[in-house]
Amino acid sequence: LVLGDITIVGTGTVSVVNGSDVWVFGHSLIQAGEVNYPMLSAETHGVVPSRWSSFKLAGTGELIGTFTQDRLSAVYGHLGQTPEMIPVRINFKKNGQKQNLNFYIVKHDKLAPILLKIILDNVLAEFSDDQECSIFSKGEISTTDAKPKPFYFSEHGFGLKTKIEDYYAKRLETVIGADNSDSEDSKLKRNKLDTRNMRKSIQIEEINISLSVSESSK
Repeated sequence: LVLGDITIVGTGTVSVVNGSDVWVFGHSLIQAGEVNYPMLSAETHGVVPSRWSSFKLAGTGELIGTFTQDRLSAVYGHLGQTPEMIPVRINFKKNGQKQNLNFYIVKHDKLAPILLKIILDNVLAEFSDDQECSIFSKGEISTTDAKPKPFYFSEHGFGLKTKIEDYYAKRLETVIGADNSDSEDSKLKRNKLDTRNMRKSIQIEEINISLSVSESSK
């Protein structure tokens, strides 16, 4: 779901390989329907047995394809196909020290804001809402059909870690909602179909965030 300086993946059993077609898990990942997940090679290092819930200790390798369906009975994809993902660039400045971080997150209208929030939570792992600090941030979300949408956040005080994470998740939700808006005619046509498992197209090209955090006085 996330590749780069922070990786968030799900590993499981390969059920069937037929040419370039691959079925895995024998169950859903999150049952998101039509998807665009990257497919990675993986190696199991061991199994932790448990009477309640056994699990594998695994590590992932190179990109080998794309999963296109996440259904109740299996996750399905194709070897050799490159997934479409959203690049996320974060220029992070912590108490004067700079760090550039790069990620790719899946293009999915429900998952993308959640994953962006998780990324920021990991980037800010050294801070907590109980600390008094100053945060300044400028972000841009670039789309295919509009100029980059800039956002600004500047505050000093407590509880800012959660606040900045929620701020960017909400901004991304807003942009996705605008990109997925339809004409009334399109809505009427789509209402005649069962669209519970259809994923809306997201035309987001890139997310850039400059984030500065300081524990010094205001």
